[in-house]
Amino acid sequence: MSSLESPRWPVSVKGVLIHDNAVLLLANDRDEWELPGGRIDADDATPQETLVREFDEEVGLAVSIAGIIDSWIFDVADKRVLIVTYRCDLIGEWPGHIDFSEEHVGVLLAPIDSLPSNLPQGYRRSIDVAASAVH
Repeated sequence: MSSLESPRWPVSVKGVLIHDNAVLLLANDRDEWELPGGRIDADDATPQETLVREFDEEVGLAVSIAGIIDSWIFDVADKRVLIVTYRCDLIGEWPGHIDFSEEHVGVLLAPIDSLPSNLPQGYRRSIDVAASAVH
């Protein structure tokens, strides 16, 4: 049975962090851009706690979680993942430079009106919803 047929799919929580009409994106090894975030660990009490931890691990930023935006199913490689997106706010000042973890191959502060073409549609929808809430 392939994981596409599995009755249980992994869940990944992702965060939309907007700064100066641009969104923080990370490049993965599939040549796609994605939002920061990841899977819930056994020690995480809530999905929001997972997202706070993931932002710290992946880009060294402290965030607060403003609210849930969307959920969608993402077919990636040979599996399906339930993606749940949240709008996030930066705690403190925006850094001049953003480092990223070895989980990713790049970081980008992408203008919302010109997102990269290799950004999956579900992430685009979440960014649009978050951007409209910020304005």
